[in-house]
Amino acid sequence: MYADKADKDNINGIFNLGKCYQYGIGVKKDDNKAFIYYQKSADMGDAEGMYKVGYCYQKKIGVEKDENKAFIYYQKSADMDSSSGILGLCYCYLNGIGVESDEHKAFIYYQKLADRDDYSGMYNLGYCYEKGAGVEKDEYKAFFYYQKSADKGFACAMSQVGHCYRNGIGVRRDLKKANEWYQREKNLTSGEFTEEWILKSSDIDDDIKKLLIENKYPLLWISPNEFEEVTEIGEGGFATVYRAIWYDKIHNKNQVVALKLLHRSNSRGEEFIKEDKKLFMSW
Repeated sequence: MYADKADKDNINGIFNLGKCYQYGIGVKKDDNKAFIYYQKSADMGDAEGMYKVGYCYQKKIGVEKDENKAFIYYQKSADMDSSSGILGLCYCYLNGIGVESDEHKAFIYYQKLADRDDYSGMYNLGYCYEKGAGVEKDEYKAFFYYQKSADKGFACAMSQVGHCYRNGIGVRRDLKKANEWYQREKNLTSGEFTEEWILKSSDIDDDIKKLLIENKYPLLWISPNEFEEVTEIGEGGFATVYRAIWYDKIHNKNQVVALKLLHRSNSRGEEFIKEDKKLFMSW
């Protein structure tokens, strides 16, 4: 269907065909073709296509890595008011990708998203206020924006609201409320809701979907912001391995953890499944 629309120069059809090739949906996975279709949709003025082209340049998907071009395309997408483009642009400003690091500019763009009730913008704005990133530190505002994001159903924000209640960040310390928010996050990221989300998500490879659904592994959503001192320690055939410090809210202490960034898995068969099982069982 998307191929038919792409043949007729339908922008949405072209963009969605790129997603099909990127994630192997209905076709054999092909990053090069994914990039070609994303580029075509971007050239036709599609803001989401521009974001995807930037992402491909940043992550080396179907094209040579080029952080300068990644930033340019994120900027183009953001200029067309794409939330995805704005988030990509913020990431560049925070991490100095294709542009000089500028936390204040990232904060301004997060504020723009938050002002239009975007849950990711609210969450990241809360983080900026909590850490003093690009703005004067203000724990009360941090809690305020985490709460607004959580009220819109964002699991990461629910975790942070619990974190604030447990530690008295911008709000009176209340362990009962902290546990309530942790439980809300857990309920949102487990059980039937999680299974439905897994099946519908185009960002999860088919092999991992099969592993999670058939083996009923529990999921815990952990925000990247909760990891500190992340250091790459090795790379294998299926994943890059990192060492990090993570604060374990259940046991109330810092834990040294190993993180695996799984490489794209489609078409890797049983060998990949075995590797995934080792990973999940090690939790």
